Order: sequence, then structure tokens, then C-alpha cells
Amino acid sequence: MRLLEVTITKYKSFLTEQIVPIEGSCTRLVGKNESGKTAFLEALSRFNYFDEKDSSYKFNKTLEYPRTELKKYESENPENNLKVISCKFSLKAETIDAIIQDCGENVLLETTIVASRDYNNALSISTPKVSEKAFIVNYILKIGIPEGHKEELAKIENVNDFCTYLSSHEETKSIAETLVKTFSFGNLKEQSLLSKYLMKKYIEPRIPKFWYFDEYFLLPQRIPLSKIAGGIVDNDFTKPQLEISRALFELARIDVKKLITDNNHEAYIAELEATS
Repeated sequence: MRLLEVTITKYKSFLTEQIVPIEGSCTRLVGKNESGKTAFLEALSRFNYFDEKDSSYKFNKTLEYPRTELKKYESENPENNLKVISCKFSLKAETIDAIIQDCGENVLLETTIVASRDYNNALSISTPKVSEKAFIVNYILKIGIPEGHKEELAKIENVNDFCTYLSSHEETKSIAETLVKTFSFGNLKEQSLLSKYLMKKYIEPRIPKFWYFDEYFLLPQRIPLSKIAGGIVDNDFTKPQLEISRALFELARIDVKKLITDNNHEAYIAELEATS
């Protein structure tokens, strides 16, 4: 996914909603002193930090909601569910191709999604707009349907009715069972089943993770893999060293526990060199 736009609301120095478009070639953030650059980067890192266990990269209304408005916010919003940050992303071509391979052509009607995180640190992701009718047509062409049912099925517009119809006829019941299992259509009373399926399978796992340091950290000369795997910090391996080392392996997509037990390290070395 590519980040297109960031919206921040009521975070530290951001007293009003701020919408920041992100250009495709953007590599740096430039601004005057005290203009909100650090607050912007902090909020972005808290949106989906690469280390989920690091509690210092979670939103905290007491520390981060604008101080002069905090009491009013607490009284008016006891649920604490204000969306601090919303990020608009565009789907990559390979994700779109995977959806087409799975569901057929003309099913996905938009290629951008919006994900938001609130002061409770709950992540919400918009479900993509889809054509359930196109999905039904594609599915019928893919698996084949007994001739006597095609006229009735041509009238059906949504996945719920499609599954219900197939389940109600003996000769198509097995098709319905396969459909429900394959696409996780568990509760047919629930709406937007196809959108939720695509969101869970193709979008949520691909939401980018962010990595932010407010100062420079150097990699240690020797990196103890066992301490990274166990999250161990001591006098010889400090928390900043653990974080920068873990971030490097995360960026290189290397499983440290697997690396420890694997005897062939050449591939891992190549990955680290490429990442560096």
C-alpha cells in the first residue's frame, strides 16, 4: 500500500483537524520550528508501530490530548473513541491482481481505503466498495450451476441472497457450503460479507507498519540474536539497541527465531545487506 493522505485531530499541538497530502516521491518533512513536524511523525508512528508490544507508541489521551480541552473531552466523550489519526492508502497492483484472481473481474470498485486509530488505540478499517452482483456472475461462470437455476440466480443482487438460494436447493447445497467456507460467509444475516472478507484477507494484513525514532541510535557491533528473540535488555544490550536491531530485522523481513536455528546464514546475510 502507498500512503496518500494523513488526517490528525486533537493531538498535542494539533488543535483543529489537519489534512496532509503525501506526495508519491516524498522522502522528508520540512517546516519551521514548533510547526508540528515532531507531533505529526509521532502520531503517524502510533497509528501502526512496527513493535506492537511497545506501549510507549500507544495513544494516551491524558498525555497527548490538548491540555486546555482535556476535561471537556473527558466529560463529553467518556468512551474515549475520538479518531486521532486517519490514513488513506492506495492498494498496490499485486493486491488488486490477487483480489481479481480470487473473486473475478469488476468486483472491486475502489482501490483506496481509510484506516483510523482512536484514543483507545482501536484500529478501524473502511471496507472497500464492491459489486456483489459481479462476484455472483463470476462465481457462477467459474464453478457452473445446473441449468434450471440460472434464470432465478440472474435476479439475485447480493451474496446473502445468493448463499441462501443455493442452500435451499438440494442440488446446489454443496455449492453453498463450499462458497460459505471459502469466503468465510459465516453469518448470512450480516451485511457487506464480501467487503469484510476482502478487508480481512487482503487489506488488513497489508496495512503498513511505521518506524520512528526521535533521535539517532547506532547498531551495536555485535547483535545478540537470543536477546532480540526474547526482548532482553541489560547493561550490554540497551533498550535503544534492542529497538534499532529489531527494526532492522523487521525491515528485512527476517524471523530471528528461525535465523537462530538455521545453519545456512548466507540468504539472511544477503537480505540484511540489501536492507542496509
